[in-house]
Amino acid sequence: MSYCRTLKVQFAASADAAAEITCLRPGRIKGIQFVTKADLDADGENYTVEVSKKPYLQSETNDSDGVLCVQAGYGYLLTSGFGDNGRNVYCPMDIPWATGEKLYLNGVLTGTGGVTAIAIVHIV
Repeated sequence: MSYCRTLKVQFAASADAAAEITCLRPGRIKGIQFVTKADLDADGENYTVEVSKKPYLQSETNDSDGVLCVQAGYGYLLTSGFGDNGRNVYCPMDIPWATGEKLYLNGVLTGTGGVTAIAIVHIV
C-alpha cells in the first residue's frame, strides 16, 4: 500500500530542520515532489531547499551524506519586470526508510523575500 507524507515550511532566512517527519512503519521512499514559490524581491536573490536525513542544510557542502532531493531558485530581473519563481518538481528514487528514521526539510534564502516549500514524500 502506498501513501504520502508532507513537509511544509515558510522561511525568510536560514531554516535548518524547519519541518520533520518520522517513519511510522518501514517502507521505501519512491519519490519526493517539491513545490516551491518564492517572493524574491531583487535581482540576485536565491534560495535552496532540501529533503535530508540530517537536520541541517547539507546541499551546499561537499561529500554530504544525507541529502535526498534539492531544489533551488534564483531571482533575475527582466526588463519587463521580475520573472516567475514557482516550481513543481518530482524526484524519483528508491530508498529504504526504517521505523523511527526522520526526514527533514532544510532551506536557506539569500535576500529579503520569502519562500514557501512543500515536499510530498511518496512511500510504499
